[in-house]
Amino acid sequence: MNTTAALSRRESNPWLLAGLFGFVPHLVAVVVATYQRPGFHHRSQFISELGERGSNTAFLTNFLGIVPTGLLLAAFGVGLVVRYRAHRLLAIAGGLIALHGLCRVLAAFFPCDVGCRPVVPSPSQLVHNVSAISAFISLTAALFTAGAWLVKSKRGVVAVLATYTLGVAAVVAQGLLVAKTVGGDVGLYQRVALGALQLWVATLAF
Repeated sequence: MNTTAALSRRESNPWLLAGLFGFVPHLVAVVVATYQRPGFHHRSQFISELGERGSNTAFLTNFLGIVPTGLLLAAFGVGLVVRYRAHRLLAIAGGLIALHGLCRVLAAFFPCDVGCRPVVPSPSQLVHNVSAISAFISLTAALFTAGAWLVKSKRGVVAVLATYTLGVAAVVAQGLLVAKTVGGDVGLYQRVALGALQLWVATLAF
């Protein structure tokens, strides 16, 4: 069987399912936690505020949501590296996805301070910030790296357009998030960026 046929073959390996459904634990945890925090506003507050230190939703958000999702995405990334190690760009993308997953886990173990915007951040907040930023950067880089592989291997116009559309959406949302780190619609920007990236991972796995 040639390489192209092997890449096109549908598989049911666990690591593929990890990529396809990896976002589910985090999504479910956020939905449940929101109901436990009636005053929480998704448009103006960071997702991390549901897992802030000392909150009644910290354990649910961090350890039943973020950690499982991080581990599942890391497993998907490792699977890509192992399965497609002969395809350098796709293997690099897999490594970046695995890094993203590990950064998520680290962010969960080092939750942000109350409000996630302290004037004097604690060590936990600093680690959380670095982990969250690294998670966004690594997954965005993975998307564009995989996009380059799609173009190089001529995988189809639809796949390329879908990938780069989600990539541009994620980059624009992250740019708006950086430009307005306090107040306004920061929560919305964060969710658009993360949603676009997670949709891309699920699409890639599919």
